[in-house]
Amino acid sequence: MKKTIVFSIILLTVTLAASAGAKVQKLDVSLSVPTTVAGVELKAGDYKVQISADDSVVTFYQGSTEVAKAAVHAQTNGTKYSFTELDRANQTLKEIHVAGTTTNLVIDGPAKSATATR
Repeated sequence: MKKTIVFSIILLTVTLAASAGAKVQKLDVSLSVPTTVAGVELKAGDYKVQISADDSVVTFYQGSTEVAKAAVHAQTNGTKYSFTELDRANQTLKEIHVAGTTTNLVIDGPAKSATATR
């Protein structure tokens, strides 16, 4: 059985922004240990996380530089999360539990590029 480590992160601010009528959620987070997100290793430090309006993509920024982008799908929890948590297994991010919501974002892997064609 895989041991899942759940650790809380420091939630600096949670803001909602309106963009063309859609709500994009932004979180400021601190990673206390290196964490792999969709195949990209993020060093311990402060990051901004932007959640797309349709809860299908999360983008991690360090400063104004995009450092990782992951495809996600949302699941609903029965009760609101009191604080934001990252659910990891073997230093790899598996889920984001968003504070003040019932939203649990499950990491599916790297986000597909909008310009990619088949």
